[in-house]
Amino acid sequence: MNNSSFTNTKAIFFDTGDTLYSSEAMEAAYPQKLVELLVAARHISADEAKTLLKETTGKLKGTLKHVTKVRTMAELGFSAPRYTRRFARSIPKIF
Repeated sequence: MNNSSFTNTKAIFFDTGDTLYSSEAMEAAYPQKLVELLVAARHISADEAKTLLKETTGKLKGTLKHVTKVRTMAELGFSAPRYTRRFARSIPKIF
């Protein structure tokens, strides 16, 4: 790839909410990436991270009409920018 092709690039937007397009493969990768993020940040096992995600999502479903992955991660202390930065570093490499 020629780096000069990005000379005039001002911003790169990564759509994590399927608002611009959707990808079944990318959607399927999200849960594992959430687990990886929790494992790394909280020093817990993958099984503990999966349980934490499931319990947190369930708790939010009791109070919110629509629960998103971003909202679940916010409940666990991950701001949207922190969460999306992590995804931007890992998921686009796959897709």
